[in-house]
Parts: sequence; C-alpha cells; structure tokens
Amino acid sequence: PKEGSYFLELKTDGADSYTTASQNLIMSAGDVVDGWAAFDYGDYGAYNDNAYVRILSGATEIIKPWYRQGDDFPDYWDGPWEHWSWTATMNGAYTLEFRISNDGDATNDSYALFDANIHTPAVPEPSTIILVGAGLLGLIGRSRKLRLLFKR
Repeated sequence: PKEGSYFLELKTDGADSYTTASQNLIMSAGDVVDGWAAFDYGDYGAYNDNAYVRILSGATEIIKPWYRQGDDFPDYWDGPWEHWSWTATMNGAYTLEFRISNDGDATNDSYALFDANIHTPAVPEPSTIILVGAGLLGLIGRSRKLRLLFKR
C-alpha cells in the first residue's frame, strides 16, 4: 500500500467484465477528496483494459480525476502509484467510484489499486475568520454602548 497497511485491489474477471467499488460522501463546497491509484495492465495491444476513479452526483458523472487505459502503455505494464484529487464546487451528496474494466478477452486480467482516499473538509480562509471576529467585536462594543446609554 501507498500508506498504512491496507488498500483496495480490483481485478478484471473475464471478457468485457468490470469490477466496481464505491463510497458515498457528503461534501461542502471547497471540501477535497484525494488518494492514490495504480493501474497494472495485465494485457497486450489488441485489448484496451482501463481503470478509473470518478465522482458522481446521483447518476451524473461530475469528473474522472484519474483514468488509465492499456492503449497508452506498453503491453503488461505495471504502473506506479499516482496521486489524484478533486475539490467540490457545490454542497451535496457524492459517490466516489473505483473501477477496472476488461476489454474483450478472457485470457489476461488487469488490476487497479486504490489507497489513502481522504475526504478533507474545507478550512475557512483567514480573511473570513478575521471578518467574523471583527463582526463579533463590533457587536460586543455596540451592546456595551447601549447598556451605558440605558443606565443613565
């Protein structure tokens, strides 16, 4: 594994097959989900096995932040771990989907490896914190001024 002791391994299973795993996420605008993926292309030229990470909102694909296909690599290619990342632009429920697909043959399998998938909530910008703090100080000052006026 890239981190820790465990990772997800998906394997093709016969001609024109695919294997999928998914995870549901509730995200706010600015939240980030990222991780590591590797594609081990166990096939050769005529067959274009592929693997990906994709983000869905309902049944609609938002993005594929990581995608690899056999046509882009030498036969029987053993790919490295690669980092991927996506930042939510809207609040909502999303599905993080991992998939490996076999294109055509039943002889050779390919593998997709996924690790360290992390959902990180957005951190407020320092200017936002300063504005909130200034607003609170203004409210405190105003309430003190009003108390002094009513005590007279």
